[in-house]
Amino acid sequence: MTDPARRFLYAEGTTRSGFQTWLALENPQSTQAKVVVTYLFADGTPPAQQNVTIPSNSRETVDVNKSAGADKDVSIALTSNQPIVGERVMYFTTPNPIMGSRPSGVHDSTGTAEASTGWYFAEGTTRSNFQEYLCLMDPGSRDATATIQYLGAGGAIKTEKKSIKANTRVTVDVNAAVGVGKDIAVAVTSDEPVVAERPMYFQYMPAGASGVLWKGGHDSMGAEYAAYKWEFAEGCTRAGYQTFLCIANLNAGAEDATICYFMTKPDGSHESKVSTVKVAASSRQTVFVNDAVGPDRDVSATVTCKDPVVVERPMYFSSGPYTEGGDSLGLPGAP
Repeated sequence: MTDPARRFLYAEGTTRSGFQTWLALENPQSTQAKVVVTYLFADGTPPAQQNVTIPSNSRETVDVNKSAGADKDVSIALTSNQPIVGERVMYFTTPNPIMGSRPSGVHDSTGTAEASTGWYFAEGTTRSNFQEYLCLMDPGSRDATATIQYLGAGGAIKTEKKSIKANTRVTVDVNAAVGVGKDIAVAVTSDEPVVAERPMYFQYMPAGASGVLWKGGHDSMGAEYAAYKWEFAEGCTRAGYQTFLCIANLNAGAEDATICYFMTKPDGSHESKVSTVKVAASSRQTVFVNDAVGPDRDVSATVTCKDPVVVERPMYFSSGPYTEGGDSLGLPGAP
């Protein structure tokens, strides 16, 4: 979501111990906005509603833990009488350890205005130091059946179906679904419009990290469609930063992905580089940008293919006392 809207949908949200979920709502209009917040639960609890009034040209914060109650996995729907901006912010210390300790950090989503019958994710991994989930929300009045296809580096791994009752939320443990040690992309298709997000939590220890865990979590909405071109403004290969490009090829044939890197060097000069990566049919390919362009670069990238693909850019970092990671779906564009 990049524009104010009258509706926002978020598949992810939880009020379990160790998680604090917030809604940040901005009203950029000259008159007050009246917003209805609807909470959809995973445990059979009926949907709950909350009314929020946002004065003109101002911001309101909603404490979801307080409003939805404790120990709930919750999806959220916002409807407003005039266009607003909404974000769902989550702070966490996960209750389940990964690599012996519990990741902590924050992730954020701007949500989507509409449910869809297709959602696509290029990033995802079930390596031993990562925990991946898939959150599915059915905001409609009819039950939905979602088909989930998992794509690995060598092709399709598994397909499964999940039933989602109307006005509820379902969580899929991707690690349990496909097993450990796999880098995967995910395609979700449904017979009724749904919303899909993919949160991931990690304790990452890259080579040369001297025993320091880069711990945190990130979250992404899926792409509603594949595209011929994806553009990313951010990227960094400085010391303490690792940048990746994840490419999902949903097509029946292999694809050659052309990656154009635009870089700034430490002395302020600029350079560019073009490379090609082959992505097998129905598979996911990972590009380690640090290896592709070398160290000490601030880098943007565009990825183009002759047929539509899906691309995400995860980044992990350790800067001073801070460690974390983030992910972006990027901006789809015409070839």
